[in-house]
Amino acid sequence: MTRTPLIAGNWKMHKTVAQAEEFIAALLPRISGAEGLDVGICVPFTALQAMVDSTRGSRVQVYAQTMHEEDEGAFTGEVSAPMLTELDVYGVVLGHSERREHFGETDRALAAKLRAALEADLHPILCVGETEEERARGETDRKLRNQVQEGLHLLDADQIARVTIAYEPIWAIGTGQVATHQQAQEAVAFVRALVGDKAPEAADL
Repeated sequence: MTRTPLIAGNWKMHKTVAQAEEFIAALLPRISGAEGLDVGICVPFTALQAMVDSTRGSRVQVYAQTMHEEDEGAFTGEVSAPMLTELDVYGVVLGHSERREHFGETDRALAAKLRAALEADLHPILCVGETEEERARGETDRKLRNQVQEGLHLLDADQIARVTIAYEPIWAIGTGQVATHQQAQEAVAFVRALVGDKAPEAADL
């Protein structure tokens, strides 16, 4: 069994519901003939329901951009996994570099979110990657090891196989630098080896 390639676009804090509906109406015809890959859109909370409705029956998978690890509670402004599944959302992005930097998300907190997402039958995407300073200091492997091992430490092998890990080279975001094919492949191979230590079959997907 091999994993189907996933191409996902993160909208960040962009698009009102009206703008999202205009965008998806233009996108769907363009990807209708694409074969052998999955397509995801990572959508602000306010547009999730509209995008689930607009993409129903298509190949597009709708992802939330974050969630809280608890099912409910006094967490003003947060959204839980059961709330997302009620909307029929396909999955959720966890650990994006902007969430880590601006909202203080830690690897330990993300481990709890991953487990909660999987228990709610959501498909999580875990983002990992190093900053420009970390790469310059030769700390790429250390950073990726910490993010992967800490992020997955609450999961068993079967659960790990349901997680998509996305390498996000933070040093190449908005800096004018571009990660080469070789740089990306080296990072992905290292992440795959880390996954293999915990779940050998998942590393082969």
